[in-house]
Amino acid sequence: MRASEQMAQPAATAQKKIAFLEAVRGVAAVIVVLQHILAAQVPMFETWSREYLDLGRVGVVAFFVVSGYVIPLSLERQSARVFVLRRVFRLFPLYWVSLGAFLLLAGLAPQTGAVDPTPVVLIANVLMIQGLTPLLTIVPTAWTLGIELLFYVQELTAAMARRLAAAVYLGYVWLGIFVVAELVCRIQQVDLPTTLPLLLYTAAIGQALYLRDKHGRRAWQALVASGLILVPIFTFVGGKHDPEWPPFNYSLSFLVGLLLFAVFYIFTRGQLHPILVWLGAVSYALYLIHPLVYRLVALTGVNPVVCIAGSVVLSLGAAWVLHRTIELPFIAIGRRVSGRHLTTSSA
Repeated sequence: MRASEQMAQPAATAQKKIAFLEAVRGVAAVIVVLQHILAAQVPMFETWSREYLDLGRVGVVAFFVVSGYVIPLSLERQSARVFVLRRVFRLFPLYWVSLGAFLLLAGLAPQTGAVDPTPVVLIANVLMIQGLTPLLTIVPTAWTLGIELLFYVQELTAAMARRLAAAVYLGYVWLGIFVVAELVCRIQQVDLPTTLPLLLYTAAIGQALYLRDKHGRRAWQALVASGLILVPIFTFVGGKHDPEWPPFNYSLSFLVGLLLFAVFYIFTRGQLHPILVWLGAVSYALYLIHPLVYRLVALTGVNPVVCIAGSVVLSLGAAWVLHRTIELPFIAIGRRVSGRHLTTSSA
């Protein structure tokens, strides 16, 4: 009886954490949707969001902290084979459906801004690596997915080398690359992809918090403090070269994204509202499909209020349908194919 209680206790704790993380995902996805639709329909909001706070970036930062928390948790319980198979079946089928929908839109309604890609662009997008290159992203929000895949590769490699916990210190490496890139931007007046190392550093924060909760490690303290100091400073040092991302906006969006995660992490206790958990469940589908839904609604020429409301409601509906008909069935297939080969390595 005692042994069964010991097994049930971690499972219950993990379930609460998963619900908390789903809530963060859900809120992050909704604010990304609101950013894109409001900015497209309300010029004053677009100007404000460009100058002060970009809700889309806020949501992306929160997403990466969640990934940093979830991936080590998964790798501690799963073998490399199980992890890879389950991630592939979780991410790619729904993404490919969304990609196909955007390509169809490009053929049927080019006036929506959808593009007809070259073969190289198409291959990169099919492989989900376009976010690691300067190539066009066909699904507008999918530029983050290649960066997320890179984080998966980093963590998987560390787990296979039995150094998963030590991988958290790569956050300092990514933060250092961000700092150097911003200095080069300032000196050379060029535009380097500083967001890539910044998001990988952000994921390291999530991993550090997981290590705090699971193993009592304190790596999170210095890691978080370093970013809170260095990111705003070097954003201002190097960010003035890019008129698309004013330094204040870039820094504040990053900090508010961390704050969004922190609010749920610190204050969420007990049972979460079912709506938040549901939003988290459909968040991936919502993140991918809402730009297409908005473009289709905008084609009708309805007034901005109706367009905004209709786009949000229809995006939520489309996300739910995709989650039920594509995402959940392929997640189940991934679990069947991968089996239950748990890892025996420690963090």
